[in-house]
Amino acid sequence: MTDFDDFHGLHPALPKPNALLVDWSPCRTNSPRIRVRAHTCDCSPVVYELCVANGLTYVRRSDWSTYPTSVMESERLIDHRAQELWSQIMRGEAR
Repeated sequence: MTDFDDFHGLHPALPKPNALLVDWSPCRTNSPRIRVRAHTCDCSPVVYELCVANGLTYVRRSDWSTYPTSVMESERLIDHRAQELWSQIMRGEAR
């Protein structure tokens, strides 16, 4: 173990075969303030962020393996529904 192991972030589980397909849409930039409440580790080419903007919560998905980087987001939801989606992604139950 190295000193840097403490800085390694969350990794989502591999998607299960029956994982829910999230309806990803192109990123909207109409929110002047976006707060990132949680994020996955950026050592993977796909990074997820749990974001809050204008009172709604959503998941943003950035795929750094493409050029240009593909940034998509889930629908904007009330907080507890977005938290559940985040949990499903982390458990591999949604992708």
